[in-house]
Order: sequence, then structure tokens, then C-alpha cells
Amino acid sequence: ADGCSGQATCENTIGSFECSCPDGFILDSHGTGCDDVDECADDTTCDIRADCSNLPGSFECTCQGGYEGDGSTCNDIDECASGPCKNGGVCADSTTNDSIAVNTYTCTCQYGFSGTNCDQCGPGKGYVLATATCETCKHGEFNNETTEKAPCAKEECDEGYGVFDAEDP
Repeated sequence: ADGCSGQATCENTIGSFECSCPDGFILDSHGTGCDDVDECADDTTCDIRADCSNLPGSFECTCQGGYEGDGSTCNDIDECASGPCKNGGVCADSTTNDSIAVNTYTCTCQYGFSGTNCDQCGPGKGYVLATATCETCKHGEFNNETTEKAPCAKEECDEGYGVFDAEDP
């Protein structure tokens, strides 16, 4: 039996022996066994936007939420790339505006639209399915150039306003 323990490898020398450890380990205080190296103790192991997990003999870097990459390099995900803002709304996220938190976005809506993704009519507006626009709906009725007055569906909209489908009778 050699004098090295655990993952240590023994090398015979004249009248003695030396122990060595595989990558990711260092010799213990007795010089005969191996202790894991905590690669995560060094703040430069992973990207500053990644979390480091120490593993036996190794480590793993994982990008934090809102970032993508291999952990050694993490880049801010462009939440606006998927086009979340509807009806002409303008999207901004942390890649374009430092005051917006990572992993979020905001939409600046065109006049007449509201909601997180500009997919709702703003206050005092009704949605016209035929033209996909929000129009003013007054006194529980809707009126535009191509149709006669028709009732709004009050249960779906703000008080006194509603959705109007030009194809409905």
C-alpha cells in the first residue's frame, strides 16, 4: 500500500514517496490526501452576472436571470427582440435604458392604447374589431364613418365604454 489517500496519486521516490492531486484539488495539510479547491472563492472565475457553484474538482458558472451565455460571459437578454409591444407601442428594456431593471421591459403606447403590452384600449376608448383600432365610445354607443351607432359591451370595458364589432348586427 502506498502512503497517499483518497484521490491522491502516489509517486515512488528514492527512499520515500510523493503524493499529487488531480486538477481541481490540492494536497491536504498532511501532504497525503487531496482537498477540493473552491474555484468560486475567486471572484474572477465567472462573469460578474453569473452564479458560481463549486463542484468536487471543478465548478460551474450559470448566468443570472435576464442574462444569457456560458457563465464565463453573460450578456443582457433583449426582452424587446420578441416584439412584446402591440399596436405601434415602443419597447424599452435594460439594453436600451439603464433605469429599467434587468429581465423586464416597458411599452410606451400609442394614443388610445394602454396595458403592459399596449394591447388594451385606453380609458374612454372602445376596440373596433373591423379596423383593429381603439375609438372613443360615448354614452354606451360607438359611432364611426362606416357603421351606424351600435351598443358597446359594457361588461368588457370601462364604465360606459365597450368593444364594438362592426360585423355584429
